[in-house]
Amino acid sequence: MRCPRNPKVKQKAKPFTVVIPYTFLFLYFILTAVVLLGCTKKIEAKLPQIGINSEDRFPIRVGVFMDQSSRDYTYRSEGRLFVGRAVRDFVLVCFKSLFSDVREIKKQRIFSQLTEDTFRVDILAFYMLRRGFSLDSYIVLQVDFVDKNGNKIWQELILGEGTSGVFWGSKTESARNSIVDAMLKLKDKVRGSSEIRYFVAKRLASGS
Repeated sequence: MRCPRNPKVKQKAKPFTVVIPYTFLFLYFILTAVVLLGCTKKIEAKLPQIGINSEDRFPIRVGVFMDQSSRDYTYRSEGRLFVGRAVRDFVLVCFKSLFSDVREIKKQRIFSQLTEDTFRVDILAFYMLRRGFSLDSYIVLQVDFVDKNGNKIWQELILGEGTSGVFWGSKTESARNSIVDAMLKLKDKVRGSSEIRYFVAKRLASGS
């Protein structure tokens, strides 16, 4: 007598799985971190065009002030550019080439309670435009000069223009060039201002 055959038991198909090596995951996270860090750029304050010579500087002490919103000004487009921090560093270098004694004022004060004549620098705008293979950047600054009593002596709008050059140059290069251009124009405006020259002469004559 024949034994009955065992019916074939159908096995369930195993789900398709992909094993990702740990080395690949490690490299993925490293590359991701590098990309994210690369999107945050610091602009170094180097102004080789602005020399510091004691004989070319106004022999008085001045303060330099930027409010928090200008110091923290950040350009956001496929990453971040810390424009405000760079402007603050550039501004200090610029004014140290113009005046014999420069003091940074970090806290807001009422203009009627100033301890020194003060330049206030505000960032009004910063933007970039792609032009062919180059990246152009533009920055607009407003600079006010007030005496210790809060009286406005001088005011000027400064437009800085810069480019990254050809072959898709970096954003930091373009931004730095626009800030350098603004600082050079600011230096020329201050030195050429009859209001500031007259004010300095009065300060020196009064001995205050």
